[in-house]
Amino acid sequence: SFSGTLTRNGASSYAFVTSASGNIQASLTTVAPNAALVVGLSLGTWNGTGCQVVLTNDKAVQGSIVLGTATGSGTLCVRIFDVGNVTDPSTYLIQVTHP
Repeated sequence: SFSGTLTRNGASSYAFVTSASGNIQASLTTVAPNAALVVGLSLGTWNGTGCQVVLTNDKAVQGSIVLGTATGSGTLCVRIFDVGNVTDPSTYLIQVTHP
């Protein structure tokens, strides 16, 4: 689980390690105070300093899911970002499941 506060023009990336190949799911579990706020949610590979996006949903709202497949073990990442809709700070919770 990853949580934080998204601000106007802001973004946050979180690295995680997979131990094998398999399905990866990033779920935008909570966005508060406005569950209908449209943000960006991505999965990618961690390059040591940032998240290199591979799959993205530029229209994610609370309950949105991004699905991917890992081809082996490695360091991947999830990223949340403002797509131009955040006016006031919003808290979020992202749940990631992976092998």
